Amino acid sequence: MAIVNPHGFGFVSETMSYKTLYFEAFLRRFKSIPKNENVIIHFRYATNGTVRKRNCHPFHDKDIWFTHNGVLNIPTYGDITDSEAAFRGYIMPIIRLYGYGSKEMDYVINTIIGNSKFAFMKNGEIRTYGEFKPFEGRLYSNLRHIHYPYKAI
Repeated sequence: MAIVNPHGFGFVSETMSYKTLYFEAFLRRFKSIPKNENVIIHFRYATNGTVRKRNCHPFHDKDIWFTHNGVLNIPTYGDITDSEAAFRGYIMPIIRLYGYGSKEMDYVINTIIGNSKFAFMKNGEIRTYGEFKPFEGRLYSNLRHIHYPYKAI
């Protein structure tokens, strides 16, 4: 995935989170996650917003973590990504009003998601939206990486 999406790397697990522009740093930190923890991993391909650590996923607000794959048809401002704009401007206000996992949250997400994929984590539990693909016991937002040579970690 680092070859296909080289513009930043991040993860959130049940006990830690990390974002960086450097794959080797990501890999070192990622290897310290206990094997039995749920984790969301994101490898960024920049479509909106510059390549910088602040624009890497996951984004969070208190105990809710968010990653996105795709391009959203929503307005952005400054150097913010469409992902962060959706999370902070559309999704989190609804979660604050109606709660995480509410039908209102689902409605807003399904209204803006298009062909994108969203993954959320709260208290170690993962919730996905969009078509994720199972491969080798994990869920992926796409499988483009399987055509590249890789070394298992």
